Amino acid sequence: MTPEELADLAHLRRARDLMDREYAQPLDVPAMARAALMSPAHFSRKFRAAY
Repeated sequence: MTPEELADLAHLRRARDLMDREYAQPLDVPAMARAALMSPAHFSRKFRAAY
């Protein structure tokens, strides 16, 4: 894995942790993308590929 891919996975983990912590709250893609430090489109692609 490249350093960029490892960084993306770390950022995606932040979004996944947000989902785990805030499961009772409504979450949308832009909010999760902000947690992952990504644009919503980039987050969607990367999250789908990783999980």
